[in-house]
Amino acid sequence: MANIIRIIFALVTFAFATYVFITESSHLAPFMLTSLGFMLLASGSHELKKGRNANAVASFVTSAFVLTVAILTI
Repeated sequence: MANIIRIIFALVTFAFATYVFITESSHLAPFMLTSLGFMLLASGSHELKKGRNANAVASFVTSAFVLTVAILTI
């Protein structure tokens, strides 16, 4: 289940990034960062379930940073 959620958030992030890159407007950047943060959160839970604690902690810390930046840019 976490793998499906991670793939969905990866596709949403890719779609936002492609749109921002093509149009050269950054008004959707906070939404892109939010979906990236949730993708990293799902990735961290997937890594934690597999027993790779170092990778899980790195994903959780990165997710917290990205979500903080997304909130501050709104």
